[in-house]
Amino acid sequence: MSVDKKILHTKSQANITYKGKALPDFVAFLSQEGDKIISHSRLPLSIAFGTVYIFPHSGSRLYLTLEHFFGLAPYLSLETYPNPKTKLDEFKHQWLSIASGSKRLTNIAVGFRWKKNKNMGFMLGFRTDFNYLNGLDFGDYKKYATLPNTGADIYHFTGGAEFTVLRQKVIAGLQFTYGKSANQKQVANFSNPVEYNAIDKIPLQGVLQHTVEMHYYSISLYLSAVLNFGGNKGNEADGKK
Repeated sequence: MSVDKKILHTKSQANITYKGKALPDFVAFLSQEGDKIISHSRLPLSIAFGTVYIFPHSGSRLYLTLEHFFGLAPYLSLETYPNPKTKLDEFKHQWLSIASGSKRLTNIAVGFRWKKNKNMGFMLGFRTDFNYLNGLDFGDYKKYATLPNTGADIYHFTGGAEFTVLRQKVIAGLQFTYGKSANQKQVANFSNPVEYNAIDKIPLQGVLQHTVEMHYYSISLYLSAVLNFGGNKGNEADGKK
């Protein structure tokens, strides 16, 4: 369920010829809002497994987590009617509706924690965030619009340290995120323009190619503190565990 929903789609064409014949001029404009838009939200079934190994001599810990996501068959996440009143082929599907879905995938996370002493410890981690839409076959829904998606698989690398100072614990960490996707479809192609691209149904552009490569970089800083007031000292409490 959602509120304040609104979808708008517009497209126009004028003075375009193809193979010596004039194509129809048109202005297609359609919007819907409120209860005329039916929204559907689905989450894939997932199964997770995790384990921890404690090194016998140092007390360091190795963490491993696997989570498998089952696929979701393509469906309409936003569904609305009517379609533009035109006989052009490109508007025969539900022009405002949006398709979604999910492919099968498995994400992993690995972590390591080393306690140098009772006042200092270090942590390292790695986890994946594979793209759930990249390579998904939409089947009967392939002509529908989809929400923007980079198609990139994301990898997170983390590191941090934990300090105990005057019974107060401070954790500081850094996360580096990298993602890459290749062979993505062009948004526009002006390298070899033609008056009308009949394959993609757009004028004054060449055929859209799957030649786009995208790189994603991100750095995040984490800082947290646990403040203790009264009671046993943090160091003494840790020693009794």
